[in-house]
Amino acid sequence: MKILDRISNWDNLYIEGYALFLFLLGLFFPWIWLGFVLYFFMLRRRIRMMLLIISMSLTSILFFHYSTQNIPEIIQGEVKVVHVINYEYHDQITIKYKYQKFNLRASKFQYQLGDSIYIHGKINAYKKQTIPYGFNEQQFHYSQNVLGYISVYEIEKIAENNSFYSLRDLISQNLSTMQSNSYLKSFILGEKSFNSEQKNLFRDLNIIYLFTVSGLHLYALILFCKKIFFYLSLTQQKQDLLTCLIYILFLYLNAFSMGVLRLVLVFSIRWLNDKLELNFSKMDILNIAFFMMLVTHIHWIYHLGFLITYLILNFMYLMEFRFRGYQGYLKRLMMTTVIYLVVLPFNLQISFLLILVLPVLVFFISSPLFLLALCTWIFPEFDLYFFKLTQIFEGILLAIQDKNISIQLPALNPYFIVSYFIMLIILFRSRNVKSLILRFIVLPSIFFIAILDFQQSDKIYFLDVGQGDSIFISSNGCHAAIDSYRNVLQFLNNHGVYQLDYLILTHSHLDHTLEAMDIINNIYVETVILSSYDQYQIAHPNIQYVKSSDQLSCGEIQFDILGPIRQYDNPNDNSIVIQTKINQTTYLFTGDIEYNAEIDLVNRYQYRLKSDVLKVGHHGSSTSTSEIFLSYVMPHLAIISLGHQNRYGFPNHEVIERLHRYQVMIYRTDLHGTILNQDSKKKSKWSFHLPF
Repeated sequence: MKILDRISNWDNLYIEGYALFLFLLGLFFPWIWLGFVLYFFMLRRRIRMMLLIISMSLTSILFFHYSTQNIPEIIQGEVKVVHVINYEYHDQITIKYKYQKFNLRASKFQYQLGDSIYIHGKINAYKKQTIPYGFNEQQFHYSQNVLGYISVYEIEKIAENNSFYSLRDLISQNLSTMQSNSYLKSFILGEKSFNSEQKNLFRDLNIIYLFTVSGLHLYALILFCKKIFFYLSLTQQKQDLLTCLIYILFLYLNAFSMGVLRLVLVFSIRWLNDKLELNFSKMDILNIAFFMMLVTHIHWIYHLGFLITYLILNFMYLMEFRFRGYQGYLKRLMMTTVIYLVVLPFNLQISFLLILVLPVLVFFISSPLFLLALCTWIFPEFDLYFFKLTQIFEGILLAIQDKNISIQLPALNPYFIVSYFIMLIILFRSRNVKSLILRFIVLPSIFFIAILDFQQSDKIYFLDVGQGDSIFISSNGCHAAIDSYRNVLQFLNNHGVYQLDYLILTHSHLDHTLEAMDIINNIYVETVILSSYDQYQIAHPNIQYVKSSDQLSCGEIQFDILGPIRQYDNPNDNSIVIQTKINQTTYLFTGDIEYNAEIDLVNRYQYRLKSDVLKVGHHGSSTSTSEIFLSYVMPHLAIISLGHQNRYGFPNHEVIERLHRYQVMIYRTDLHGTILNQDSKKKSKWSFHLPF
């Protein structure tokens, strides 16, 4: 116990270091850092060590139970609709079956919240993260407590029931009739019903989170209400009661959202702390609230927003001593800068103008705009004026967007994220300006190391983009992308790829070109390579059309263009066919060529087609990968790019059997996720990002 007594005398550096240690553990074992969410219990009182152990054990048990629960393969019986999301062409409804939740797609406006329905269907698992640093579909839905989606065999409505949120739905319907409904629904109900232009604007500026009711919004409201309470000469007890009712009202209106629930818990714990004289600090109260949220919603262990909010608030409390003595804009600028730096490893974008104007935007959105939204809800006559104000506000945001210059940073692996937070703590511990400047120089080096780490060896990614093709090659100073269906731009940004030597679009079909213009508009592309015998809707100042017998040089590697040999009636056969050798491995990329193009390639090149790795044509269609073509290519390995359970039935079983007869190993993006070959002069290593 003497050790614990000594701990009580340690300063904030210990607290920060311990918090960082817990965060480090959480990057690899998320249940551990959340189990340690009450780390402050180690301070000042011995009994807190016991509470720490209890909290760690309880969260670990709950997580183990949640992550290992049995999910049935077939669902059949009565279920209840617990959530409905309206999309343009369909509704996504969430149903509760026994104690588990699943999603399914339904016709628009067919089912409402609270309905009882009979359903018979198959439960499917969501995919994990299959593109490095990409979106983890399974984890996202787990964070919403949804364990899979249902392929429906039979569905029938049994009864329409009143929902607990019937009043909230009625309010939503009333707000929908108002001109400023998108802002009103966001501020009052927590619903993001902005149109696509508004969403793109807010996301480009990374401020969409400001339109979700948070402590900033309710703090402004409570401050306004307290002034009214003061003029009414209400007792403190009545003020606390009315404040509690305001929190509960917003908790209901926002459907018990994470942000408002935290505020309610913090308010309640603080009230008990004052009444019972528990002497809990602000950080104590904060961590108790997070622990209670986790115990009651263990699925939030997967929620990135939960982690980010936890980090922000803890860093804000730990750095509170930095803000003392400052007022007004300067204080808000320091606070928003701290938040910006904490979120940076997850946001991955630096916008210098936005950093300067963010304090003003935070104040305006969370105070005047939010309070005016509430007034418009109570007095609908203000709707027209509020709508005009939001239009002016969006005009200002468009001007900021036009002048704003952003730097996209590469995504960091857990080791670099930990290093970043260590550097951040060292930065915040600076005692003078000179020390601050010297330490600030260190931070960008983390990202530089990350970029160097990505370029250490030759890499070829066959990206899991669904029913399409996208390949990225990084070798000997060459960056080239072959086709660009989905999520390619995000992949390039997350890997610190700011320029492409070549963007090669094998042919013009959308499953190969969908993201081409997005890449061209956001990344410097030196040359766009197109097929000489195809028609594209691509604009770029340096377009090069290629056909058989052309060559492209990229760094130290060479792309030999084998096709198209001639003009074909079938657009697929006009695909660019590329053969290249990287270190000791020869690759043959075939786009979507079919039988006629394959025969022409065989007749012209014969055994020159021999390659170690074949990117199978047309996603494994029966019209490609013919017997005679395989007999000349003779690959050791075949890669098939296709979507999971696609409607075309790819890959064709005859193609698979044909590859097996030639003893070809088969890798498929629908089964193996993104397929990576990391090649060096000594060895070639294949790895996967498995979807299930």
